[in-house]
Amino acid sequence: MCSSDLWSAPIVTGNTVVAADNRGSFRASLVAVALGNGAQRWKVDFGPHLVTKVGPPSTDGSRVYVTVARYHGGTTWRYDLYAYDLTTGAQAWTAQLGVMGRFVSLRPALYDNGYLYALSVNAPNFLLVTRYRASDGRVQWTAQPAAGLSDLAVGGGAVWASTSGGVERYDIDTGELLDMPVTAGPVRSFALAGPDVFVDRKSTRLNSSHLVISYA
Repeated sequence: MCSSDLWSAPIVTGNTVVAADNRGSFRASLVAVALGNGAQRWKVDFGPHLVTKVGPPSTDGSRVYVTVARYHGGTTWRYDLYAYDLTTGAQAWTAQLGVMGRFVSLRPALYDNGYLYALSVNAPNFLLVTRYRASDGRVQWTAQPAAGLSDLAVGGGAVWASTSGGVERYDIDTGELLDMPVTAGPVRSFALAGPDVFVDRKSTRLNSSHLVISYA
């Protein structure tokens, strides 16, 4: 069941592997299997809809969190965040991420110290950063970065968002914009390592440039 046809990367926690199975056009699944022998422990089916996609899962060690996109026809995509018990697969809660007029690549909800950080949407085409309480899915704050929001990271007491203008940094407790350390063009990818932010960005003059920004 879990093969190269899986659309998003699996996670391993303890002796359990959890992955999204997007092989079907109208249905998609979240599957948990035993690490030792691959035996299925539980499965959650999403659908049927015209198109259903399940994003990469994440975990806090006791629950699994996953984003789901469903196409409702026309230009309507609905996005939701789900929480499931890691052992049984029972649903703990769900939160609506929003409705949008286009499909955007699904990113994992990032867990940190009792909270989740996820890309949410605001019709028709705005991407937001939202902090949810992991215990019940309640929204704690929402921030609207610059255009071109594509990815998130959490570290150093901040939430980082890559946009078409660079990497923006938000206070982890309030969602307040702290600064925009990289403003020289679209960011393709970035990673945190201690006090450093490693940025791979596109430049209008160069094919690419690699920056390291230190907050030590």
